[in-house]
Amino acid sequence: IAATAKQTVQALQKAADLGWRPQFFVAYPAASVERTYNLAGAEKAKGAISATVFKDPSDPEIANDADVRDYLAWMAEFYPNGDKFDTLNVAAYVEGVLFVEVLKRCGADVSRERFLAAATSLSNFAIPMLRRGVAIGTDKDNYDIFRTLELIRFDGRRNVALPPPAAR
Repeated sequence: IAATAKQTVQALQKAADLGWRPQFFVAYPAASVERTYNLAGAEKAKGAISATVFKDPSDPEIANDADVRDYLAWMAEFYPNGDKFDTLNVAAYVEGVLFVEVLKRCGADVSRERFLAAATSLSNFAIPMLRRGVAIGTDKDNYDIFRTLELIRFDGRRNVALPPPAAR
């Protein structure tokens, strides 16, 4: 389902109304337990597969994770009225950490050239709130920040990591 949360909720509900149970593949921004699956009805969304790079701060299994605790403290301090479970807020946090790292690498020279050089030479750089095995990587020919994703499946309660695909 290539849609935002609202339209994904509608699609999951309509499929259930029709008695249709295909394998759902959900675009990550809508693969939220709180904002999508629970609103649609957990049973209707059970089994949905998505891909992510971010830890889910609503996941009780990682509530004591240092990254999650730091992120929640940051939200409480800097955006107390924001939805701490919104994936876009997690993304903003990650992007902020990344931006600070690039500025640190620039040093006193924050020219366009130096900024681009710093931003396009990140390799295997770990950032808080990224899932296990996900690291930042850029180069001058590829500005895509994330080179790996983790597949997840909604088990009716939370998004659970799927094992990596087996090599043939």
